[in-house]
Amino acid sequence: MTVMSPGQVTGTIRASDPDGIDSVWITVGGVVQGADGFFERAFQAPFDMPVEAGLPDGTPVEVRLRGRDLAGFSDTLWDTVTVIP
Repeated sequence: MTVMSPGQVTGTIRASDPDGIDSVWITVGGVVQGADGFFERAFQAPFDMPVEAGLPDGTPVEVRLRGRDLAGFSDTLWDTVTVIP
């Protein structure tokens, strides 16, 4: 996936767990946003995260999606987007 600098990374985060979702967190570069899962067994929400200005072409920007259940277990998905002109 590619993105401009400045730009936006958009998508939908989905998490499910039979114990219930405590929270979800999205990190793009150095920007972090979180949401409460309200103890539901499934969570889904759109996200729209900024990519900072001034990054050179070809720079990888880390994207992390993390979910935590009520028992305290968490899992993280890592990926990158690449800055284009």
